[in-house]
Amino acid sequence: MAIMATIKIRAGFLPIEIANYFRESTSSKGLHLIKHILHVEESSVDVKSTILAKCIPQASINKDPYRVEITLTPERKIEDGHCNCVARISGQCKHVAALAHYVNRERTVSGTDSAQQWQKPSEFRQSLYPKGETIEELFHLPPAEPPSYSSDLSEADDFLKI
Repeated sequence: MAIMATIKIRAGFLPIEIANYFRESTSSKGLHLIKHILHVEESSVDVKSTILAKCIPQASINKDPYRVEITLTPERKIEDGHCNCVARISGQCKHVAALAHYVNRERTVSGTDSAQQWQKPSEFRQSLYPKGETIEELFHLPPAEPPSYSSDLSEADDFLKI
């Protein structure tokens, strides 16, 4: 008996092929609902993948979120979609389109993806010490004079004879 492992991911989704699955108007509406998609999880068993998510209703955010599901082929094309919204148009509603667009556009940023901020000086502190100024300019000192060298090398010759 073969054991099939289920792999679940919640970030870093591979893109899915959505061309020709949704009507253009439905796809466009789905783009506007991307921010309504929550709790996305892709489960893969063997070569079959299912993406589950919740979508907050656009008209009434106080209602329970819709349960949205997309089933993918091994080539990552949409095989089927389901949503429990009132439209119930064969899994091709704007909520399923929103989930498909979310999967293709989602980029999870972790805390280590950007430079640390806790030691960064405030804008006020940066204005006190603008970069590019020398010590003399900051403290209004006269410019330092370069050292003068004697052209008389007799002292150096005496030193080298020792």
